[in-house]
Amino acid sequence: MIFFFFSIILFFCAIIESRLLFKVSSCVLALYFSLTFAYGYDWLNYYQSYLALGHGGDPFFGDLGFIFLMKICIGLGLPFPVYSFLVNIILYSLIIFFSSKMKCPSFCLFALFAFLGFFMFTEQIRQGLALSIVLFGFVLFFRKSNTRFLLVVAIACLFHMSAIMALFYYILSATKRKYFSISLICCLLFYGVFITLMSNPQLVSSLTIIESKFETYGGMYADVNSNFLDFIIHSKMLFVYVFIVILLNVFGLKINKNYPAYSSAFLLVLTRSSSLLVRVGYYFLPFFLYSIDGFIYNEGKGLRCSWKKLTLCLVILFVSTIPIWTPMYKLGANSNLNILSTSADFNREIGVKCNILHISSDIRTDGCS
Repeated sequence: MIFFFFSIILFFCAIIESRLLFKVSSCVLALYFSLTFAYGYDWLNYYQSYLALGHGGDPFFGDLGFIFLMKICIGLGLPFPVYSFLVNIILYSLIIFFSSKMKCPSFCLFALFAFLGFFMFTEQIRQGLALSIVLFGFVLFFRKSNTRFLLVVAIACLFHMSAIMALFYYILSATKRKYFSISLICCLLFYGVFITLMSNPQLVSSLTIIESKFETYGGMYADVNSNFLDFIIHSKMLFVYVFIVILLNVFGLKINKNYPAYSSAFLLVLTRSSSLLVRVGYYFLPFFLYSIDGFIYNEGKGLRCSWKKLTLCLVILFVSTIPIWTPMYKLGANSNLNILSTSADFNREIGVKCNILHISSDIRTDGCS
C-alpha cells in the first residue's frame, strides 16, 4: 500500500531529522499525493458534485468555501483532476508549513501523515483542508494575535464546520495546575455536550445550520455507536493513544512539566471512545504534536537518536498500517487516478470502487448506483 511505503520513508526521515531531508521528502510527498487521487471512496461524491455544479446542480455538501473553490475551477474550465490537484497541493503545502515551524519538522510530518494521511487528507478532504488552514493560522497567530487566529478559524469553518474545534486550543494551552484541572473539566463537558447533541440534534433546533450538521453526522454513526462498550473494545486508536501517553510518562515527560500535552492527549482518548467524535478528535493531534515537540527534540537525531524516540516512532509507524487492516480500504487503495486520467480511466475506476463498496460495505455514495 502506497501510504505505508511513504510512512516508512518518513519514519527514517524522522529518525535522521535533517532540514534538507525534510524539504526533499515533503516536496515528494506533496507532489505525489496531489498528482494522484481516488485511493478511497469519498472522491466519488466530490466528482459527482463537481459535475453537478458544472450543470447548475447542487453538491452533496453545503460548505460555502469548498463550493466557492469548486465554482472557481469550473468557471476556469478546469477538469476534475486539476481541481483535485489544486485542493491537495494547498492542503499539503499548509501541513508542511506547520511542520516546518517545529523543532523536529520531519517527526511532525511523519506523525501527521501516519495518523491522518489516509482518512483525513485523502478521504475526508473537506475536513483535511479545514484542518490545514487552522494549522497555518496556528503557527502564525496563536501566540501573537487572537483576532487573526480567530479569523483563520472562521475561514476554515467555511470548508468544514468542525474547524470550530480549534478554539479548544486555548483551553488545552494551560500551563498551570489549576488551569490544567479546568481544562480537563472542560474536556469532559465538551464530551458530554457533543454526544448529547449528536444523539439529540433537535436541542439546537433554533440554530438550523448547527442542527443539520449534528443530525447528519449523528445519523451516519448511529448504528456504529449502538453498543458503547463494544465500540471502545474494538477502537484500536483509543488504545494506541493510551499507550502513547503511558510511554511518554515512562520516558520522563511528567504531567506537571507539560500540561498541554496531557490535556490534548486526554481529548484524543475521549474522542476515540465514541464513533460520534472520531472526526472531531483529528483537530487535537497536531496540538499534541506541537506540545511534545521540545521533548522529541531533546531525544536526539540520527545516530544519537534515543531509544525513547525510536520506540515512539515505531508506534507511529504501526499506526500507519491501520488502513491495511480494513479490507475495504486496502482494496480501494490498490488503484487510483492521476492528473492525466481520461474519461475511460474514470469510468473504470468508478466501477472498481463501486464494486468494492457493494461487496465489502453498506456505504452508499452519489457516484454508485
